[in-house]
Amino acid sequence: MKIPPSAHFTPVPLAQRFNTDNQRLPDTLKPPEDKSVLYGPQSFQGIPFELGLPDQANVILLADREVRIDLDSIQASYVIFVHVVEDRITNYLDGLADFAADGNELGQLVSEYSLEYTDGATAVTPILRRFAIQQSRIRWGASPFAAVPIFKHEAYASSSEDQALGRWSAAGYGRGETRVSSGRDSRPEKLWLYALPNPHPDKPIRQIICTPKEERSAIYAISYTGVQEHPLRPGVRQKLRLALPEGAKLNALGTLDGAEIDLGLVISARAVLEYDRERWLGQEPNVQPVQSNQSVVIEYLAHPMAKLYIPTGPDSHAVYDLAQANDGAVATIN
Repeated sequence: MKIPPSAHFTPVPLAQRFNTDNQRLPDTLKPPEDKSVLYGPQSFQGIPFELGLPDQANVILLADREVRIDLDSIQASYVIFVHVVEDRITNYLDGLADFAADGNELGQLVSEYSLEYTDGATAVTPILRRFAIQQSRIRWGASPFAAVPIFKHEAYASSSEDQALGRWSAAGYGRGETRVSSGRDSRPEKLWLYALPNPHPDKPIRQIICTPKEERSAIYAISYTGVQEHPLRPGVRQKLRLALPEGAKLNALGTLDGAEIDLGLVISARAVLEYDRERWLGQEPNVQPVQSNQSVVIEYLAHPMAKLYIPTGPDSHAVYDLAQANDGAVATIN
């Protein structure tokens, strides 16, 4: 089931500002080989973006001149960029024949992103390597500190559960029992999301000015939002009890397949265990609960403005606004 991106974000049209085809970028900025994430409407981490079209200018190359992007006096709390800096060989020690473009260099001033307001004021944000931006190809331990990959984390059934249900395991032996996969590890080549905070969200923004500095970089897409909380930080684990909507069905193990959150991640969705109170307080030495077929406990991570999607058929789903989690159908478990 494919769910829509969050309605709290608006893509910025960049067709008039793209200045090169991503297939013509220099080798150090070559795009990921997975072309499914390079073109047209996309949803990254639940946020909608409008990428360029193939075989034409579809990316902004920041190399030797600034690029100005009109925003038509919009108001935003955050502006989210899909971008990368060029691959760079790490200098571990002067005089050594370094060869690894592993992404461990950090702190270089790649560019500056400036928000220019309608009153003429400007807010400038430095874009530093391995902080707000990172190269596409990295090795272990080189994730940026202030950006995230475009790919979501995944949580899936364990190999044992898949085998019990008569289906192929979602992951290989060993890793399959961990039940999780980092978005960083899902692809060898990445694009990065950076949410630039607007220090004056009440001021209309006239334009974004992107100025190259010490290194070349590429911008693939931009979106903006008015949400108050950081859009790329889903928070800590939570649980809720959900009364299943009509059409939603549990599998043979009592778990609900296909539940998703636009701005977050469903970790598990398992049947509620119901206890017979009288038997539990009685004299029986061993009283076991019974799995409910009407309610599930969902463990999840979610942004406060996220929505939960529960499949009710091959092409249908029920939608719950997690900001209204205590509305009767959904109850938060503290």
